[in-house]
Amino acid sequence: EVLDRIRWAQQKGYASTVIPFDGRSPSDAQKLTSFCRQLYDYSFVAKAIPNKQKNHLLLVVQTAPAIRHFFNGEWLEWFALMTCVEQATAHGKRFACARNLGLTFSDGERQEVDVVLLLDGQSPILIECKSGEFRPDIDKSVGLRKRLGLSGRHLVVCVAGLEDEMAKGLSAMYDLSFVSERGLVQLIERIV
Repeated sequence: EVLDRIRWAQQKGYASTVIPFDGRSPSDAQKLTSFCRQLYDYSFVAKAIPNKQKNHLLLVVQTAPAIRHFFNGEWLEWFALMTCVEQATAHGKRFACARNLGLTFSDGERQEVDVVLLLDGQSPILIECKSGEFRPDIDKSVGLRKRLGLSGRHLVVCVAGLEDEMAKGLSAMYDLSFVSERGLVQLIERIV
């Protein structure tokens, strides 16, 4: 929710956004406040101001281009890359990873893949990361899978916040592996 609100404020050109605490337990409000404080500590937001009277937290968004790119989806790419590295390392596998890998096909067509994981002796795992609307890009992912001769198991579409039931349905329908960021760790662990 916090990331969605920051991204929405940035897209609309607003200087700030509010994280409401109404209807939340004191524990949940404290967790949100702590998370937002970390965002501030690492300069992902310019200010994090609690307002006890209005029972919310005001976040002043950061305007730096690098931060805007991060909230527009780059965070998910980094998460996917680090998930691959952590899982391959934990299982003692020989591997290589890349983020934003450019592919050029023999006909001159170019595509970029958000994350690629190469495991010793296995087909590559390609991960496309989507933190917003993903439906218009499904055909591109299906085409890439076919063009590279990969199984649906090896082309992953990681969609932030995707519900598990929808991920299962989309995976069956398109012969791709749809997961949320929550399910990505388990998927990579099974593959590794």
